[in-house]
Amino acid sequence: MSRPLTRSVPTVLIRVENRGCKRNSPYDICKTANGHAKIPDPAQPGKLKVSFFLNFYSDYYVMELDQENYNYALIGSSTDKYLWILSRAPQLPEEIQKETRHRCRTPRLRYQPVAMDRTILI
Repeated sequence: MSRPLTRSVPTVLIRVENRGCKRNSPYDICKTANGHAKIPDPAQPGKLKVSFFLNFYSDYYVMELDQENYNYALIGSSTDKYLWILSRAPQLPEEIQKETRHRCRTPRLRYQPVAMDRTILI
């Protein structure tokens, strides 16, 4: 009797840190959320599951990624309820903000998670 060959794929956890600041006077209000992400399907590394609280996971899809230096990413979910523009720098250049927001407002735009090289996630 032969056994089917199976391969165990190790789960990779990715540290996630979301930080945001709201500019107010007399001072700025900044908040940080730390969590972790995992890639449930190695064939689709742009589709992540992210948790910021215990083991409650949400979809976190990389829809667009700055190809030059990975300075920003457009992140969505499995619904059209959530869409974020994330930046490595505290302030994303105005031109990039404008262009990305414009693409997001395009009627009937259907983003698919990008095909990504796993090395950029780790």
